[in-house]
Amino acid sequence: MRKMLLAAVLLAAAMWQVGCVTVIKEERRHPPAPVVCEPAADATAEIDAASGLAFTNDMERVYKRIAARRRLSEQSQIQLVNAAFTRLAFPNSKVAVLLAVIRNPCFSPATEKVILDNLGRLAFPDHKRAVLDEIGKRKE
Repeated sequence: MRKMLLAAVLLAAAMWQVGCVTVIKEERRHPPAPVVCEPAADATAEIDAASGLAFTNDMERVYKRIAARRRLSEQSQIQLVNAAFTRLAFPNSKVAVLLAVIRNPCFSPATEKVILDNLGRLAFPDHKRAVLDEIGKRKE
């Protein structure tokens, strides 16, 4: 009798758990909105201010935060790339900022050209390959 009661309780518990699982299907009725790239008014001033910081890690952190902005203008992107190449001392920091700029939704062809023109300034082949791979992913 106890075995039957235990089996019934286990069966009821299993059915209760299965009954709680639901699948929610999300329907998209509207296509995603296109990315609008409007100039960020004070990004240039921030990039200049960040370039005056004493430590590469601090500059990298600020540059990456600026590069992640959704509405970063082409001029600010190019200035950020140039600042990364000239102001950052460590190759890993340069690559991190470049990858952040490339991942920006408003990444422009002019910025891509500046990066490709200066790619030889990166010291290691792995870093060059990482940047080229990230640019290639955007074109897929």
